[in-house]
Amino acid sequence: MRIVNVTLSEIQSKTLDIGYAGEKNHVRVIIYCTSFFNLYPNASASMVAKPPVGDMYPVVLEKVGKTLVWNVSEADIANPGGGDFQITFTQNDEVIKTAIGHYNISASMVASGDPPTPLEDWIEQAQAVLDDIEEYEEIIDAGGIIVETISDTSPEIIGERNHRYVCGEVEEISIVPPSEGIMDVVFTSGTIPADLTIPSTVLMPEWFDSTALDADTIYEINIMDGIYGVVAMWGVSE
Repeated sequence: MRIVNVTLSEIQSKTLDIGYAGEKNHVRVIIYCTSFFNLYPNASASMVAKPPVGDMYPVVLEKVGKTLVWNVSEADIANPGGGDFQITFTQNDEVIKTAIGHYNISASMVASGDPPTPLEDWIEQAQAVLDDIEEYEEIIDAGGIIVETISDTSPEIIGERNHRYVCGEVEEISIVPPSEGIMDVVFTSGTIPADLTIPSTVLMPEWFDSTALDADTIYEINIMDGIYGVVAMWGVSE
């Protein structure tokens, strides 16, 4: 519930925002009347409202200590626009004070029409766009892995999750894995062994020396969650 606080002295100069049309039991207006009730502790208060649409009607006020509470109902904010309200204080059939204020009800957006185009048309248009896109450097295989072919002989790979990077023969290669997910890199170390750079935080198998790759060898390096590395290697066929 949203609370709107206002003092009795502010009522005439302050427009109260009491919500959006169609809301229900969401806004409570608390009117602080401390000075008045100090002078007239036994006074009672009544309120009428003039809504943006329709006739004036009585509003139920609750006296809580030295405040008046207006629990804004669904009927109070049925229509957007500006409205007026009047609070009258009485004691022993004597009208002691009258205060007139203003409030505003914001308009709500309500969907009442049909979509500009049917959902089926949108799907067909989206599919047509996808059909026109030519594959460039990466494709998605049946397992949902994005495969990117790299021709650079000195690639610097900033890995993304669920990506496989297929390189040819490289002179040097740098691999930075993503912090989450799995990446896979395949490359060939040629006649002159390639230089491999990977972060020291990656845990590789104990038998694997990343600083001394073999010549004429195909390597596959798989890294999970930026930490756990797996290596496979095959000799290059003559």
